[in-house]
Amino acid sequence: MAGKIGYKDEEYEKLSNKLREVHQNNLDNIEELYKSISELNQVDGGFYVNQISENIIVVIDRLKELSQLLNDFYDGSEKVISSFSNSMKNNDTFKRS
Repeated sequence: MAGKIGYKDEEYEKLSNKLREVHQNNLDNIEELYKSISELNQVDGGFYVNQISENIIVVIDRLKELSQLLNDFYDGSEKVISSFSNSMKNNDTFKRS
């Protein structure tokens, strides 16, 4: 008979849920920042300019890149956690006599 000695499903779920929560929070903060910058460029928004400066364009582009990098990192992290979890499920057993 075999039983698990170290792996716990609830620990995996807790870690996975926390990672998902942090990831979504980061994306929400970036989106809020992006919207704030975009609103400043609108009529009566604050900048009062006809054309966005090159520096603002760079900031907006970097925010978009950051969001994509975070998505890639999250996907990779989920795969690593899942792979580790599956390895533990498949190998973390012992035989009772």
